[in-house]
Amino acid sequence: MGRVFDPLVDKVLICGAYIFLLGVPEERAGLLPWMVTVVVARELIITGLRSFMENRNVSFGADWLGKLKMVLQCAALFAIFIALESWKWSDAAGERFTMIRDGLIWAMLGATALSGLQYLWRAAVIMKNEMEL
Repeated sequence: MGRVFDPLVDKVLICGAYIFLLGVPEERAGLLPWMVTVVVARELIITGLRSFMENRNVSFGADWLGKLKMVLQCAALFAIFIALESWKWSDAAGERFTMIRDGLIWAMLGATALSGLQYLWRAAVIMKNEMEL
């Protein structure tokens, strides 16, 4: 049960947080709607793909890139929330945390897209091998 619900809860929390941040002006949160779309679409597609593959009795768990993606998604969220408040401390802190935030957002987007492509490739190879049998 934990194998199913743990990733599902992760996805609900991550997607919910990024969707929530769409209400914050882009210059404050550092997020554009297309960025949130990449995150949410990847999570929905890969969750559906994982379910499809595991219903076919194929082990299709997370690998290191998927775990890195999750760490970067959480780190980017943390940085966004810190950056939103850092301007209250000083302009220098605000600028510093905004740069860190932006770097983490771009790293997260890269890992999100690459990990999604990796899962799609892995599924395609598995299904191709099954068809050859």
